[in-house]
Amino acid sequence: MISEEGALIGKAAAERLVQLNCRVIEPGPTDVEFARIEHEYGFIFADDHRAFLAASLPVHQPRDDEPGVSHVWERP
Repeated sequence: MISEEGALIGKAAAERLVQLNCRVIEPGPTDVEFARIEHEYGFIFADDHRAFLAASLPVHQPRDDEPGVSHVWERP
């Protein structure tokens, strides 16, 4: 469960990234995906971080001229 304060902080951070146009923004993880990640890696997301990622998932969009980058993460 995400606290109201955490949700506001996360939403504000996501909106700032959109304003800066510095990352491609994709839909955030679902509750099932969060649970799998937390279980697999043995930690729990903080409320503000979870809210930020749930609101929108910033992903790296490699440039054509960026060396050593050959793919973008995709959901299974």
